[in-house]
Amino acid sequence: MAENLAYKVSGGCWAYANDESNVAEYGYLYDWETAQKICPSGWRLPTKKDFQAILDNFGDDREAYNAIIPGGSSGLSVPFGHWHDMDPNADTEGDYAYYWSSSESDTNSAWNLDVDGENDMTYMDYTKSKNFGFSVRCLKDS
Repeated sequence: MAENLAYKVSGGCWAYANDESNVAEYGYLYDWETAQKICPSGWRLPTKKDFQAILDNFGDDREAYNAIIPGGSSGLSVPFGHWHDMDPNADTEGDYAYYWSSSESDTNSAWNLDVDGENDMTYMDYTKSKNFGFSVRCLKDS
């Protein structure tokens, strides 16, 4: 889980801020449907429960944030690549990072890991649209 996924597919995939030079640092952003299929063989998209277990391992929302940001103690190093919606001008760097889980919250929404650099917190949340482009980290099957 140490790197954002950077595998380009023909649909449901965007470079951060629509700039391919960002892929080396941020990987690609994927819609939820694409995220379900994108992990390589032997790997899988984390569930809500997987992400929550990782966060619980570090303590409260602020301790978990400090552990997973670049330079943190966990080795996960989640960069603030923000997200993509259908308006490319809405992409902004430096405040947030969002990571898809495989867990739906309802037919239109899915759970995601939010890394909130504005408030120095990380927590589980759900998005109102599975069409947004979020980052993907894959877990190795055991």
